[in-house]
Amino acid sequence: MATASARPGAPSAPRVAGFLVLHLSCVEIHDSARRHGVAGEDIEHAAAHSVTWVELGDDPRRYLLAGPDRAGNLLVLVVLDLGGEELVIHAMGLRRSTAQELFGAE
Repeated sequence: MATASARPGAPSAPRVAGFLVLHLSCVEIHDSARRHGVAGEDIEHAAAHSVTWVELGDDPRRYLLAGPDRAGNLLVLVVLDLGGEELVIHAMGLRRSTAQELFGAE
């Protein structure tokens, strides 16, 4: 996965001490990521501008992240880290339950 760097004022996932921002410069998009009708350009935009994320597991390492599409609507993505390449396998509009997981309960 791309190098993470701190940015003052950036939101963070509730399970992470402190905060990190992932910078994904180039991602591959698997056909399964288009299942919910999200355009490739919106997936790329959400990945490049993610606002929060959590690590889901290993082998391969997977991340759940949220980022805006080109219109500013939040999308949720599942991204696999394939050792130097990132593959988006899921993309859809952010649901309330997923938002609570990523941003914390209200």
